Amino acid sequence: MDDHAATSEQALLSFDRYLDAAGVRKDLIAIKTNAITEGEQYASQATPKEVGRRTVELWRGAIDDRVKLVLMLSGGLSDRTSTEYLNAIALENTRNNTGFDVSSSFGRAAHRRPVEIWSKDPLRNVSWAQDSFAINAVQNELARQGNYSSPDDPR
Repeated sequence: MDDHAATSEQALLSFDRYLDAAGVRKDLIAIKTNAITEGEQYASQATPKEVGRRTVELWRGAIDDRVKLVLMLSGGLSDRTSTEYLNAIALENTRNNTGFDVSSSFGRAAHRRPVEIWSKDPLRNVSWAQDSFAINAVQNELARQGNYSSPDDPR
């Protein structure tokens, strides 16, 4: 995770310098960036809480205070993992009173499962796929607020 965080920090700081040079009003933009995670190749994965802590730590130090919305990229993550990470990031963001809102750029994570359901039988599975999409959207809204509980969370 340390290498991932260091590389991400360099990229964000470089991007920030580019925005400054271009005269971009940072109070009017959203930043789409990655969460700090272990690579998929590692057997041991960080907990969502650790991902949230490390991600917000990075974002606080590398994203200009004038930016009011940071979107976590979810490409390559499962629906559930993306939602769990977003929830942990939102909780950590609230604890640290960062001044920016968080959400997810969850296009692939939001539509992967519904498209998978629909594609198995496009004529019969429309309603099931739509329900799956709606459930995912609700779960991500809860996660954005730090109020998501995964199905096997003992809370």
